[in-house]
Amino acid sequence: MGDNDDLPAGYLALSVFIQYLLHLKEKGRASSTMRKHGDYLWALGGEIIRDTSESGFNQSLSAIDLVLGYVDSQGGPYWRHADSEDDQRQYDSVCRSLYRFLYQNLTNP
Repeated sequence: MGDNDDLPAGYLALSVFIQYLLHLKEKGRASSTMRKHGDYLWALGGEIIRDTSESGFNQSLSAIDLVLGYVDSQGGPYWRHADSEDDQRQYDSVCRSLYRFLYQNLTNP
């Protein structure tokens, strides 16, 4: 978080991330998998906050619509702090999984 203006977008993204992690827990995912997904969601949240801070935040967006503005079937936004190409690939994998979760469980396509 850069400043208090980042809180609304951060809270919206966090609400979606929590639902996703609870879904993974209900499916019996290992704690190491949960940690990995949590770490990459933290990175995604950072990219969302950075972008909304720089380009503005449409406060009329729902939490799901906010996150869907950043993830899709290809992955997530470029992660500036990835340590390697493999790290970026794993991050994109988590973003794709989050995207599938959103469409299968929380949206009405």
